[in-house]
Amino acid sequence: MPGRTKKKLPPSKSFEKIKGQFYFGDEPSQMRTIASKTKELRELPLMVSIKDFYGRERKKESLKKQGMLQMLKSETLMLGLDSGAFAAYGRDVSFDVAETADIYRAANLRPQDFVINLDEPTKPTTPPDLAREKVENSIKNYNFLRDQLAGVTVAPVIQGWSKRLMKRSLATVAPDAKIVCFPSYLYLLAKSKGYEREALKRRVIKHFREVITMIHKDPDLAEEVRIHSLGVGSPEIAAALWGAGVEQLDSAKWRVLAGFGKVCFAFDEDESDPKVRRGTTAIPVAGKPGSWGYRKWQPWHDTMLKNCECPVCIGLDLNERKTALGFGEHSGKTTARCIHNLFQYKKERDVAREKISQGTFHDFLLRKRLRRGSLAHQIYKTLTEPHFQQLTVDQFFKQRR
Repeated sequence: MPGRTKKKLPPSKSFEKIKGQFYFGDEPSQMRTIASKTKELRELPLMVSIKDFYGRERKKESLKKQGMLQMLKSETLMLGLDSGAFAAYGRDVSFDVAETADIYRAANLRPQDFVINLDEPTKPTTPPDLAREKVENSIKNYNFLRDQLAGVTVAPVIQGWSKRLMKRSLATVAPDAKIVCFPSYLYLLAKSKGYEREALKRRVIKHFREVITMIHKDPDLAEEVRIHSLGVGSPEIAAALWGAGVEQLDSAKWRVLAGFGKVCFAFDEDESDPKVRRGTTAIPVAGKPGSWGYRKWQPWHDTMLKNCECPVCIGLDLNERKTALGFGEHSGKTTARCIHNLFQYKKERDVAREKISQGTFHDFLLRKRLRRGSLAHQIYKTLTEPHFQQLTVDQFFKQRR
């Protein structure tokens, strides 16, 4: 709105604006299992969903006695709690914002931790009237949680696909907000294909640009506010968003891939073998053949596995590493693959932070990290180059003929 001036707020040491932040998401039970296996991974930033606490009084009572950190057996310096709205709304679960507030309160959070608003997700196909209702309900929940949770940082989620709804959602964010979130919607692309997927991809990328630009230009938000993208699966897309000004994001993809019998490898700048640089490709190694996908284990993957320094692989020879990760098995070793994948995602984050601190991240992304024409490449180019135009759906398919 014209005439508004940006409110200057004192910097907070608890919420230092760290670029390249990655919150590793999962369920509490899985996080507790991983934390018990290796001390190094206990200190990673965590994003934990509370959806399994809804309607379960014994679990909530246990949480109240222990607090979330003790329940997770974690020593993390940064913890985020997700309301679980996206998953919970799809299940036959009865819950409301008051119960969400009770669970957040029982978690016994510290000043540097934060919780995410109980928002009502929208989709491109959501009818306009219903979308408006969902946005208004999300705003009411945000205000309720802020009133109920004194001393706890509540992160709003910018919902809506039209500019009007996004502006409405952003206008109600508190001026002292430390974190503002927006959904990545990348899960929608996995459920579509052909012309539908290409059209949806263009819309998702456009949405990225609009919502990030709105947050950056909002005059009422503090300068140190952090932008958080929810549910970013691929490390390649994570790198693109970091390069485009999104400070932090979360993902549980490392755990999901492990559950499907897949292992990942972090990007490697080794110039001696270009194939080794493929990085973070999810390669099936266990499970039923029908779920293996189209990528097969290749000789250069042996080289990448030999170079792995994760807690599972360190000190083992190649065959022992394969056994530890469950190669060829139909079940089991999921926790080992979780730890391996988690370590690879952490390595990706560390490389990104190093390049950001050196001021070479832009060149690194375009020359090495992002595959030309990939979804991550298109996201990065669209967000950082105002005049970059994506191909239309017809142009895309014409090029492929």
